[in-house]
Parts: sequence; structure tokens; C-alpha cells
Amino acid sequence: MALPAIEFSNGLTIDSQITANYTYSLRTRSADSHYLRSLDNDDGTRNFDRYAPINNRVSVFGEIIATKDNYGAVLRG
Repeated sequence: MALPAIEFSNGLTIDSQITANYTYSLRTRSADSHYLRSLDNDDGTRNFDRYAPINNRVSVFGEIIATKDNYGAVLRG
């Protein structure tokens, strides 16, 4: 979502943008016995049962762009 640009009388322009995401993932199958044979390769497989959530995340990413004459700066985070 782009926010309105701010223009100052000295020629400085500031543009900004925000992106928000939501992700939800779950395991749709039971653990495969092929991956359960070795004790060293099954940490993720044993930790999640069928239909157990494996990812539940909200993220927000913002960006500010400042420009004046032939110079500019970008701040992201």
C-alpha cells in the first residue's frame, strides 16, 4: 500500500510504502516412515503431527524513499 508522497518547499520529496502479509501453514499428511528410520534426519518430521500448524506468521515491511535534486536515500525494514 503506497502512502501519499510528502513534498517540502526546499525540493525534498518523501515517498513511503507498507506491505503486510499473513501466512498460516499446516501439515497435511502424517509422517512418512521413510524419514523416521534414522534418528539424525527426523527432527522436523517428529515435531509435527497431521494437521498441526507449522507456520503462523504476520509480517510488515516498510520502505521510505527520500529524494532531493540528484540525491536520494532508501530506508527499509
